Amino acid sequence: MKEPLIQCRDLGRTYQKGSVQIMPLRDVELEIGDGEFISLMGPSGSGKTTLLNILAGIDRPTTGELRVDGVDVTKLSGRRLADWRAANIGYIFQLYNLIPVLSAYENIETPLLLKNLTRKQRHEAVSTAMARTGITDRADHYPRQLSGGQEQRVAIARAIVSSPRILVADEPTGDLDSRSARDVLALIRRLNIDLGMTIIMVTHDEEIASLADRTVHLLDGQITDSPEKTGAVA
Repeated sequence: MKEPLIQCRDLGRTYQKGSVQIMPLRDVELEIGDGEFISLMGPSGSGKTTLLNILAGIDRPTTGELRVDGVDVTKLSGRRLADWRAANIGYIFQLYNLIPVLSAYENIETPLLLKNLTRKQRHEAVSTAMARTGITDRADHYPRQLSGGQEQRVAIARAIVSSPRILVADEPTGDLDSRSARDVLALIRRLNIDLGMTIIMVTHDEEIASLADRTVHLLDGQITDSPEKTGAVA
């Protein structure tokens, strides 16, 4: 049997707030297959964003082990972790996190500036990402000139421009109207199907969560269940 792409073993996260020890995540056991689309769901404070950030290599667990394609990410040094994250992870934020003084093209290009690529190679990668997200005609527009849905498409293009193996999304439709939200979800699903990207999406919405292959529920920092479920976006 093929090994899961992502394996979490007894993951926990604690931090101090004054004299109080906060534990947003504890005893997490989770496996995610290569090319799987899962949603992380739970009430505010359940630990879903903490888990997402650990899976993305942005935060480190206090306890436990995180293996991605056989690599124990928790053992990587700061520099090696940054390199691993740049090579493997694309991150989609709820509020887009675009740089207002840069055009859509320039925002998408930013992750590539850290790589040893020629200008032509960067242009080809950005052009491909824009085509996949349907924003080629918005290349010269600045964030203030874009609708919320268009801004999120730029953010998604930026997340996939380096061809990451894993795409993580933190409430990617939380700031969008219902029509734009559905368009963005359909786009994310296409990236999963057409490119085989493994996608991990945080949401608080049952309907949105149902579009993933599987929903993982968290409560008080622990996984409560992880039923198998197949979904699709029309």
